Amino acid sequence: MVLVRRFEEKSAEIYSAGKIGGFCHLYIGQEAVAIGTISANPQRRLRPDSYREHAHAIAKACRLSR
Repeated sequence: MVLVRRFEEKSAEIYSAGKIGGFCHLYIGQEAVAIGTISANPQRRLRPDSYREHAHAIAKACRLSR
């Protein structure tokens, strides 16, 4: 959950600096939802996500680059 929060905070910072175009829908405050639902399914089967998918991807062990 800490990794997801830090990612979201950095995304907000980059978006505010104008380096991300369009809209940036953050997941701040909802980290436990993504981590809990992904953790409850050890097979990591597909599940529906929404436009706030950053946390789900991170919880599914998506690689992050700097």
